[in-house]
Parts: sequence; C-alpha cells; structure tokens
Amino acid sequence: MFTILSQSSPLTNTNVGLMSLENASPELQLAVDLIYLLECNEIDPATALAALDIVRKDYQEKMQRAGITSPYLPAGQ
Repeated sequence: MFTILSQSSPLTNTNVGLMSLENASPELQLAVDLIYLLECNEIDPATALAALDIVRKDYQEKMQRAGITSPYLPAGQ
C-alpha cells in the first residue's frame, strides 16, 4: 500500500498531512496503483490516456449489459 506525504516538518521530524491509502476508497487505491504502474513503466501520457479511454468504454459496456446504473455511464444510457 502506498502512503502520500504532503510535507515534512524539520523541527519535529514528523510527517504533516500524512494520508494513508489504507483508509481511502477502493477507487482511489486503484487509481494510485494504476498511476504508479504507468509511471514506473514510463508510459507516455497520451498513450496512457488513450488506453484508459478504451478500458473505460469496455467497463461501461459491461455495466450496461449487467443492467448496473452508475454516474460513470454516459448520459442517456
């Protein structure tokens, strides 16, 4: 699991604004994992966005076929 540090305090040597992803929503945890994967593999941002668009459309279609309603489906579907 990843931890995001917003800043470190030199006086107390403690982390200020520490946010553990253990308590974050599943979608935020997955987003951080995906960003990490893309950045570690030095994927071009344009390529990453194009691939994510394909993934998004695929999952939207799966949700529609399953009859699941979601704010992530395009309007009118």
